[in-house]
Amino acid sequence: MAEKHELIRKKLRQYPEDVQTLATRALELAETMPESSVAEELKGVVRRVIKDKEDSQ
Repeated sequence: MAEKHELIRKKLRQYPEDVQTLATRALELAETMPESSVAEELKGVVRRVIKDKEDSQ
């Protein structure tokens, strides 16, 4: 599974940083948590990304 995740991470480099952050965190969480927990945790990541974007504008 780690090899697949690394391949995904390499492909993510072509996307904006916030997309990379969200996808990378999802991969990390998916290794140890059930899907529903990953979804809940990612809500917080999305909120942080949105807040950071609003603060930088």
